[in-house]
Amino acid sequence: QVKASLMKAATSLGYPTNVQGKGIVDAVAALRSKPLSVWDIDDNDEVSQSDAIIIIKYLFGYTGAELVNGLIGSTAKRTSVEAITSYLDQIKKGCFLDPDGNGRSDALSDGILLYRGAVLGESGEALIAAAIDPGGTRNTADKVRDFIFYGDLASPPGACH
Repeated sequence: QVKASLMKAATSLGYPTNVQGKGIVDAVAALRSKPLSVWDIDDNDEVSQSDAIIIIKYLFGYTGAELVNGLIGSTAKRTSVEAITSYLDQIKKGCFLDPDGNGRSDALSDGILLYRGAVLGESGEALIAAAIDPGGTRNTADKVRDFIFYGDLASPPGACH
């Protein structure tokens, strides 16, 4: 049953599958090379610098038009300040804005980690340097990167607040 679901997902991503499931391996590799779509704040099907800037501004407390001014692309599906703020509130409540797992969502730590990992694709020391809370549950570069790319199903929703 799991293999059938994975084969269906692989096919929907454009990877041909065979009995041995080669397409599954290719599809999983492709999915693992991209950060979670949850970071696509304006819903334009890509995680970009503007998404990270919106997150950082949100974590600094910006609201209204100054939160998104000049940052919404022409292909965005989530364009209103209200829709973006609601979405950010939702993912913050779901603990997605706390990549170091310290229970807080901070612009100068979590926002920087998300920018470095989701936008720049950094890993290792370049990802976490001067931005991680060593007391958090995700206190290594590998743990933070895994969170940015795969999420954290082990933490129940709302556990970060």
